[in-house]
Amino acid sequence: MSKFKVEVINDDPETWEKFISECPESTIFHSISWLKVLDEIAEENLILLGCYHGKELVSAFPIFLKKEKRIRTVLSPLPRVFTYYGGPLFKISGKRQSKREFIYFNSIKSYHDYLIQSKINNFNLKTYPGFQDPRMFQWLNFAVLPKYTYVINLRKNEKEMWQSLDTNTRRIIRKGLSTENIILEELSPNDNSIDVFWEIFEESHERKYIKVPFIKNELKKVFNSLHPENLEIICGRMNDNIGAFEINLKYGKKLYGWLAASKTDLLGYNLPDLLCWETILRGINSGYHSLEFIGANVKSVAKFKCKYNPNLSIYYEISKTDLETHKLIDRLSQILKNKINLF
Repeated sequence: MSKFKVEVINDDPETWEKFISECPESTIFHSISWLKVLDEIAEENLILLGCYHGKELVSAFPIFLKKEKRIRTVLSPLPRVFTYYGGPLFKISGKRQSKREFIYFNSIKSYHDYLIQSKINNFNLKTYPGFQDPRMFQWLNFAVLPKYTYVINLRKNEKEMWQSLDTNTRRIIRKGLSTENIILEELSPNDNSIDVFWEIFEESHERKYIKVPFIKNELKKVFNSLHPENLEIICGRMNDNIGAFEINLKYGKKLYGWLAASKTDLLGYNLPDLLCWETILRGINSGYHSLEFIGANVKSVAKFKCKYNPNLSIYYEISKTDLETHKLIDRLSQILKNKINLF
């Protein structure tokens, strides 16, 4: 029987991109274009792992290796510039359940063994949305925490989508669209637009007593690397005064509501609602299948976004500390089980 083997495939980005393009669960955060941006701005080392069953690549797993003195930590995703998801992808779509679990379980076990052999101390990942089966991680004594995101189905026409909104949201959007001097438009990521967005972005965070978790130059790097193919910037103006931004990521048939910000003194014009509706219409008209409304884990954000009648989708944060200690505990547990079975 063919064995499972983990290999580093950094030198073969074409194989990586081809594999994830064939995985319906893949996200933009697994793409080479996104990972390269992170690799350029981060001190951590990007490692692209592939798990082979014989000669067939059956799983791909992007990790970043962080070294602090003698502590080696694996992160997937690297928590920079709001990179929401990482973790392994698997080529199991369309297979019978027994075959799916065979590939899935053996791939995870192979990654686990590879990380232990690499003397990794700590491990943290966030799976893709819709990940349904954390059992193997639990069986390997990982901590597993459910998380949530919202997903809007865009395979509807405009009328169907409009009717799915709650009554108050429709009223707010109608009022905003009928207000004179409100303009919704797409911007290019030049220095001026980035500076204006950053000012509003900082103000939005200060309003919530939160510090922005990255610097402006990192944001510029993302904009310049991904626009226009994988990123769009939409703003709402009141006269000539920009009052809100919506920054969306594009990948295959998926849209991601990645970043948003609004000015305090223009909140009364409901520009964030108008931009959300504009994003939905753009997605429908451009043939996208889904819009991920990121933010369901934050109560205040969830309250705003659930008005758009999204579906709730689960993903998991999975972690383990001191893998070497866990390895010893697992061995001792197995020895104890074997002794018990003798009686």
